[in-house]
Order: sequence, then structure tokens, then C-alpha cells
Amino acid sequence: MKLSLLFILFSFFSFSSAFAFPEMARIGYQNCTSCHVSPSGGGVMTPYGRGMSADILSTWQYEGEEALGHGLVHTPDWLQIGGESRWIQTYVDNIQATQKQWFPMQNELEASVQLAKFTMVGNLNIEGGPVGSPNNGLLISERLYGMYNINEDTYLRIGKFIIPFGINQPNHESVIAKGLGWDQGTESDNIEAGFIGEKINLMVTTDLGRPDNSNIRSERGLAINLAYNLFTTDKLGWSIFSGNSNDSTRLVTGPYAVLSFFRKLVLLSQLDLQFKDPKDASSGSEQKGFVSFNRLQYELSKGLHPYLIHQISYL
Repeated sequence: MKLSLLFILFSFFSFSSAFAFPEMARIGYQNCTSCHVSPSGGGVMTPYGRGMSADILSTWQYEGEEALGHGLVHTPDWLQIGGESRWIQTYVDNIQATQKQWFPMQNELEASVQLAKFTMVGNLNIEGGPVGSPNNGLLISERLYGMYNINEDTYLRIGKFIIPFGINQPNHESVIAKGLGWDQGTESDNIEAGFIGEKINLMVTTDLGRPDNSNIRSERGLAINLAYNLFTTDKLGWSIFSGNSNDSTRLVTGPYAVLSFFRKLVLLSQLDLQFKDPKDASSGSEQKGFVSFNRLQYELSKGLHPYLIHQISYL
């Protein structure tokens, strides 16, 4: 299937968002661990990350707003809590029907507990979606993992999370995330070793699938994500994944880049090739395809970022 999409959008960033913002590389934050507990970014933030989000992303800043609940709750250093609530309004008007719906997409809380070199991270989420959709209102945990920091740069992580592949960006409906099968809700059980250095980032992840529920993810494999921090505001990387599912084997690989221009302008770009080989001979020979994601973003003013997205899927 071939799909080409072009969007012009505006984003309004707030300090409380737990999304991954790889475009922060434009101001020198090339590694996700600068602001997030997770080595691959996203999720609960560190105290430093909360402070930076207030200073850099918040349009109107006031003293103490980076604390939980805009300063209403203060937690000890070993406990970090974050969360988000996202809702959507849809409107359909055609020959068949006119329909309006207002429903939650996500209501999530995530916490991390750090004791010396050990860190535990877990979340609770109320499954969203339109009334009548599967699992609507069900309480689930999408991420639950433990991490051990061997030293300042090296770590081991075991548990349930989305494997690090390419750019971690919050649009889980993109052709990269959804097309390749790594969107929200497809978290797998993994064992990961990583090195997050000043210039080199390397993550090697063994994907164990979901032994508890193969309907969510039956594929198992190995992912390698290697990145190089170029200068002080750019990142170049390459990812590769080799997997084996119930009905096929596949290889996915490709480059990605986060490139900054004049501090306010940043380009996120990723291209991945997929080679999929069905196990059933009647399904045909090897299937080749690719996905491409490009996002050009400009900081019009503090907290206001218009951006242009172009993505192509041929899978």
C-alpha cells in the first residue's frame, strides 16, 4: 500500500507534557537522558527535565511551575511522577451520516522510583477510544521496567517498553511507528543494554514479544540503534531490526537525522527499508517496501512551533 501525506500543523508545548522532544537537540540536548528517565526518551521526566521544559517550552512561565501539579505537590528526589490526559473531538458529515464524538484518547500516570543505581518505572493508563470500542475504560499498564546504571554512561534495562528504533517522536500514528508495528499499545518484553555517551549512543535490544498475549505482539527479534552526536546540535543515526513472527520474518533498517539550523529551525528525518519474507509459500515471495518521515519545525515564539510534516508509506 502506498500512502503519501502532507500536513501543516501548529504545536503548543507545555511544561507538563511527557512526550519525547528530539528537536531539543537544537539547543544542545542531544541525549534523551538530559530530561527523561528512559534512555530512549518520553515518559516521566527528571527534575532537571521539568526545569528545562518550563524554561524552554512553556510560553508563560512562573516560579515553581515545573513541580508536580504546577507546584501543588512536591516529591522527594527518588520519586518522580508524571502523566497526561488527551481528548479528541471528531466530526463526520457525509451522505451516510452526521456524527460528533468527544472522547478520551488517554488518561495516564507514570512514576519512577530510584534507589542508588536501580530505577523502576511503570505506568497506569485508562484505555480510551469512542464509546463501544474494544477495551474502552480498561485500566492497563503499557510500560513496566527495571533499569540498572552500571556507570554514568552504561545501563541494563529489562521489562515492557517499545524498542528504541530511529527517532522517538510523539506521533504514534506516523507511518514509521504504526506502519512498522511499533506504535503505542504494542510494547513488548525486552532485555536491553545501552551506552549513552557524549558523542556515541548505542542501544542493543532483545525483543521477546509478548509471551503473555501473542495477539498484541508475536514477533521476536533483535534491534540495534546507533547514533552519533554531530557538533553540539545535531544527531545522525542508523537502526536495524531483525524479527521473526508466527507468519513471517523481516529485516527493517535505515538512517535517521535530527538537524538544526539557526537554533530555531529543526528537521527530523527518517527512512526505513523493510524486507519481509512470508513463511507460507502460498503468500508469495519476499515483500519489499519503505517508509519515510520528515518534519520541519520552526520556533515562531516560545512555546509556539508551526511545523510541516511529509510522510510516505510503501509497505
